Amino acid sequence: MRAIMSFLNKLLTAAKVRRSLRLLLGILLFASSLPLLASAKLHTAPILIVDTEQQLIMLDPQAQSILKTFQFDFPLHQKILHSKDGQFAYLSSPEGWLIQLDLQAHEIRQQRRVAQQTTGIALSVDDRYLMVANSSPCSLIALHAGDFSLIRTLDVKDKNGKASAVAAIYSATARKSFIAVMRDIPELWEMSYDPQAEPIYEGFVHDYKMGEGIALRGPFPPRRTLLEQPLSHFIFDADATHAIGAGENGVLQVINLNIRRKIRELHLSSDSVPDAGLILQRDNNSVLLLPSATQEILYTINLKTWLEQPTIATQIAGFSVEQDPASQDIWLYRATENSTTMPTAKPRNCRQLLGASALSISIHIGIGTPPEQTLMQHCHATTWSNDGKLMLYADTAARPAAIRVYHTASRRLLRSLPLAP
Repeated sequence: MRAIMSFLNKLLTAAKVRRSLRLLLGILLFASSLPLLASAKLHTAPILIVDTEQQLIMLDPQAQSILKTFQFDFPLHQKILHSKDGQFAYLSSPEGWLIQLDLQAHEIRQQRRVAQQTTGIALSVDDRYLMVANSSPCSLIALHAGDFSLIRTLDVKDKNGKASAVAAIYSATARKSFIAVMRDIPELWEMSYDPQAEPIYEGFVHDYKMGEGIALRGPFPPRRTLLEQPLSHFIFDADATHAIGAGENGVLQVINLNIRRKIRELHLSSDSVPDAGLILQRDNNSVLLLPSATQEILYTINLKTWLEQPTIATQIAGFSVEQDPASQDIWLYRATENSTTMPTAKPRNCRQLLGASALSISIHIGIGTPPEQTLMQHCHATTWSNDGKLMLYADTAARPAAIRVYHTASRRLLRSLPLAP
């Protein structure tokens, strides 16, 4: 009898092991499929374009048709944030509104006003948090991205109590933090959501490991970097160790975020906007491309030596530089609604295509003329398809106004989708 019971116990144990293994295998297979499901959802998400200040256009992923047009009673910022799984998009308004769009259901999931005047929003790398930068009231607001529930409101003041509008807010993904730039006080704030981040102490502490000093309390405690003057329009290197900000008279300041001080100044011949630039890897070095707001040149700065390299002559004074995600071509963008403000001797345009490797002029796209002769004209808002194969822009000066859809690789106009008047 004892031998029989022992044999039955072995059978039952073996069956439990097999069930456990099957369960474990199922869990592993499901977990491995999650990135593929997220990727598939991202590539089937609709395309969004902010057409006018109060209108958002939603197109199907292949840009064959306009799925829906959203009209708002308030203006919208051009910047659109997307969750990594392709489920949601987030927009903000200068008048303090936040919008969450469900890209799969093609509808507004929630809409909430959090301030009187908002300068921008940033989304955490894990899609869990939104940080809202405001100029009225002078504050930073941390929210849960899922339901816009409040986590914390930070009043923006220096140590003397002087309030400041927030000029811009950025997501430093490599540092798992948000970085805010102040308009009226010479400070930069970093607010970490990394659970392993070290505590933040203000003032002098001899040895915080011995318990000296009191750490700042609450979620998203601000880590201040004191600057020589208020800076604006930052761009960050790949690991977010350095921030490059615009000062007065075309001077750029390089701030090391680890030691929290300026390490370099870059003197350019004209004003430029760092966050409109583009960082590329070239010859094992990181190179910053910066458009000039007033001159028809493109600055190139080596981010290893912090030395300016020879400028690139362009045909337009640019506002921003973008890179096509499919072909890696580089586009210089001039953000002007009325392109006729350009001198008549110059091409009236808002986009110029630059070579991806040699960074030289290669080819242009024209409207109604041979592509080798002109550049894109009259574009108000532009974006890429999710796979980077299509480039779209809102041609608002044409009659009728339309969304122009180009094939990225061949630069060929595929179709025009008329916009409702």
